[in-house]
Amino acid sequence: MQLYVFKMFQATAMVVQGYAKYSRAPNKIPYSVDDYVAVIGLAAETKINPLVVDKDVKWQPRAFKGQILKRGGEADILVPQIKSEGCPYGVTECEQRFAVIKEACHTLLNVENDFVDQLSSHVARVVTAGSSVVLNDLSPLLQDEYLGEVAAMELLLPFDKRDGYREQLERGDVTALDIAHRYKVPEKKVIEILSDEIHIGLAQFREQWMNELDNHVAGMQVPVVEIPPRRD
Repeated sequence: MQLYVFKMFQATAMVVQGYAKYSRAPNKIPYSVDDYVAVIGLAAETKINPLVVDKDVKWQPRAFKGQILKRGGEADILVPQIKSEGCPYGVTECEQRFAVIKEACHTLLNVENDFVDQLSSHVARVVTAGSSVVLNDLSPLLQDEYLGEVAAMELLLPFDKRDGYREQLERGDVTALDIAHRYKVPEKKVIEILSDEIHIGLAQFREQWMNELDNHVAGMQVPVVEIPPRRD
């Protein structure tokens, strides 16, 4: 599990770098779900097809709905349509964006990663110390789902912007709903990811991860996403 946390950080860092090259407006907020899906697909060597389901589906009882169906080199991501007067079973735009990215992240987190494997002895030692991010109390299936959610928020509301928002929340300058509207992510996930328990725990993991990279990555090939020329 500790290795999987490290893999999540490495994978999302790789996607963010790829997004900066691929997107025509990489600094525009909210970030483009379509561009992220394209970059994640390139990184995972998987053709990802986001599909909107236009009827009530018996989803797993999770906070935000989504499902991924993999077949060979492709993956279909199923999400409900956006709620409207004619679709009482739908979700908000923010929930749909989050569900698509969360499921797309699973395709990348489940890919074999030689770079992470080479660091496994260091990672297992370092990451064990920081388990305030509530992973050990979850079953393996829920651990996988939880890290998919954390990875999605790493992309949609990047870590380097969170300290500033936590300070603004403390002063009462903004609300979680304001942040959710700006980044088009679910308010519940904003509250979660900016909470002391999650934010401080992730900060500890991130610091340890960066130290490990500085200390042990010399001479190793850090993976990057190869971005082909866009045709659109």
